Amino acid sequence: MKYKLKNIFYKIHSFIPFYLVLILVLIDFTVRSNIIFNYNFIEWLIYVNSVLFINELVKVFLKLSFNKVRRRIVPFFIATIVIVITILLLTIISYSVFSYFGLLPNKGIISYVFNEPSSSWIFVKEYIQLWHILLVVLLISIVPFILMKYSKELLLTRKNLLTNLGISLVTLISILSIVQKFDQCGLPVSQTITSSLDFFLINGSEKKTKTLVKTGNMKIPTIDKAADFNIILIINESVRRKSMQIYNSSLKTTPHLLEFKEKHKNNFYQFEWARTNATLTFLSVPSILNGLSPYANKNLWLAAPLLWDYAKAAKLETFLVSAHCFNWGGWKNYLLQSKNLDYYYTECQFTNTKYNGNNHPLGISDDSIFIKKFVSHVDSVIRAKMNFFGVLHLYGTHAPYWFKEENRLSEDLSRQNDYNSSIYQQDVSLNILFEYLEDKNLVDNTVILYTSDHGEAFGERNVSGHLTRYFEEVVGIPMWIYIPPKLSEYYDEFNLKNNLKKNVANIDILPTVLDLLKIPTIPELYKKDGGLSFLKVIPKKRKILVTNYNNINYTRFDKSYCVISDSMKYMYLSQNGKLDVSVFNFITDKKEKDNLNKNNKNIVKVNYALLKSL
Repeated sequence: MKYKLKNIFYKIHSFIPFYLVLILVLIDFTVRSNIIFNYNFIEWLIYVNSVLFINELVKVFLKLSFNKVRRRIVPFFIATIVIVITILLLTIISYSVFSYFGLLPNKGIISYVFNEPSSSWIFVKEYIQLWHILLVVLLISIVPFILMKYSKELLLTRKNLLTNLGISLVTLISILSIVQKFDQCGLPVSQTITSSLDFFLINGSEKKTKTLVKTGNMKIPTIDKAADFNIILIINESVRRKSMQIYNSSLKTTPHLLEFKEKHKNNFYQFEWARTNATLTFLSVPSILNGLSPYANKNLWLAAPLLWDYAKAAKLETFLVSAHCFNWGGWKNYLLQSKNLDYYYTECQFTNTKYNGNNHPLGISDDSIFIKKFVSHVDSVIRAKMNFFGVLHLYGTHAPYWFKEENRLSEDLSRQNDYNSSIYQQDVSLNILFEYLEDKNLVDNTVILYTSDHGEAFGERNVSGHLTRYFEEVVGIPMWIYIPPKLSEYYDEFNLKNNLKKNVANIDILPTVLDLLKIPTIPELYKKDGGLSFLKVIPKKRKILVTNYNNINYTRFDKSYCVISDSMKYMYLSQNGKLDVSVFNFITDKKEKDNLNKNNKNIVKVNYALLKSL
């Protein structure tokens, strides 16, 4: 009996490498078939190489464990289980990253995980369901018993350990040598292992996120008259246009905002085709505040004044209240160092006060905490009889889409329904601000601007998240501005109304604020790479560029960008050394299904210089 049991364990142990790798390949072909079957010859060689690497690596570990404890059954069986579980966990992590980012783990994503472990765990929990894990465990646990009697030719022997080790090292070195250019061509678990080794061992200096460092503010033109009104800028997180009730009447996500809009319909201006400037929050939010596209010259981007620098020139009290963590991505050094920001309160202050700063999440989901803080500070400024410029930066609509159960909009427990419920939860919280402004009659003297850093996709056209594709779910954001009737002398309503159906972007907010404050723009900053004011004529064929990276940080994602002009959207994705070009008419083809550049026939001119410079 003991011999028979040992023989069974030995066969399972021996069969694991072939069977485990086969299962991993089958899973990968199921999940990423549309990508894998489009590989060219070189990419197929890289894929096979990655399969060979993980196969030989597992063999090495199993042979070593078997040689060390071959006379006892339990220890090497436990070692086998540990190896299998490790591979399983790496596979789960790989696919959770792929589900959210649209990419397998690479150095850029490993850097994000390293700097934001708590946020990364949220994504794993959100995108990998329990039944996925149970199914893989079942396959790995049961099927070997069924196939064991046919596996004699696959049995793992103790011989040739050095051969297996040599093959695994050669494949590892070859993968590491091409990981930068072809880092999306491998088996996911191999990709995760090699990217981690590349990050921790080869380029350890890049472990910490590069920080944005302000190089000094440019001189702001002086103005003769202080502003006699207030401005509120609301920057949202991951809110897409089509999920807002004010854009989509079939939803009930923003009833309080709709009520505010109806009450002030003659002074509420809602843009139909607003876009983000970047699909990465790290870039989008600073870009909103400095009014420059992420691809602008690095020196200009870091030197440009921020919105509160201009507001201070107009003698306004300035403040920022944000539910986000400003320790992330260097925001603290870039956004909070200005002497012109009179007050700020972020996730950092909240967490330090409540939890002694032991753990800083990416953000706090309950926006009501920060909206109440914002209202409280506005009230103190008003009581001091000062006018103000305040930025309210929200987080609640970020994954995992938090809301109170009483505010759930649907019993269908899908991620998209949870997302819609989080927008409704936020609308309930924002109503605290709207009611305060009404009660204090501040709506008569306060401009309100609303935007979002980017949108969010939920599987439309096989796209989830928001990083590397530029369909309307991702780049289409809500944008509106409320201007009190008494400020009619500050703007040209004819221009504003004419711009409502034109292409605008959230970098247009800064020049709009400058127009309202009567502050001249700085020509060297905005003549080429800046936004356009809503209050002036916006050309119908203006070009809006959207990207997911720049030359300051986050250059490890697959480089891509999108150009929007008139009714056309040109999407350029550089992936594994290839450039994929897609063209859509988002007016006539609202679902963006008809690629006018079918089979990459290059009917559009590719801006290679721009791709190279970013």
